[in-house]
Amino acid sequence: MSGYEFPHSGSNPPPTRDTDSSFTSVKDGHSVFWRAVWQGMENLSVRQQEDAYITRKALSTIVDRLTSTQPSQSGPSAPKFRELHSFNGKADQVDPFLREIDNALALQRHAISTEQDKTRYFSLYLADGTPTSWWKTIERSPEKRHLLEDFTGLIKEFKEHFDEPDHYAKALRKL
Repeated sequence: MSGYEFPHSGSNPPPTRDTDSSFTSVKDGHSVFWRAVWQGMENLSVRQQEDAYITRKALSTIVDRLTSTQPSQSGPSAPKFRELHSFNGKADQVDPFLREIDNALALQRHAISTEQDKTRYFSLYLADGTPTSWWKTIERSPEKRHLLEDFTGLIKEFKEHFDEPDHYAKALRKL
C-alpha cells in the first residue's frame, strides 16, 4: 500500500483536491477517486430510499384496494340462509346433504373459493361418530390427505363410503 488512508463511512466527506493543484500527483488521483466513490454511494443511498418509499406507497395502495373490495360478511349483500344439517352417516341423507353443501358453497363463492376452504367447510357439517371418524382418517392418511385440497375428489370418496352401494335397489324401494 502507498500509505493512503481509506476514508471512513461517516459524516466526513472524502478529501477534496485543491483547485490550484494539478492532477499529476498520486494523492490527487486518489482524492478524485474517493470523491467519486463517496458521491456514488450517496446517490445509491438516496435512490434506495426513494425506491423503498415508492414500494411502501404501492403496497399500501394495494392493501387499501383489497380491503375496500372484500365483501362484507355481515353486510346486506351477504346471503342469509338457514343453518345446514349435519350429516349423520345414513345413506339416505347423502344426496340431501351434498345438495345443501353445494348450495351453501354457491352462495358463499366469494368467501369460500379455494379447494381447501371448501373441504374444511364441508367438514364442519359432519356429525360426531362415523362421519367424523371418516374425516379424521382422510386427514391422517398419507394416501388420502391430498383430498383435503381436492373437493371433487373428496366428494367422490364421501359418496363411495357413505352412499347406498346399489342405486337401482334404492330407486326400487322408493317406488
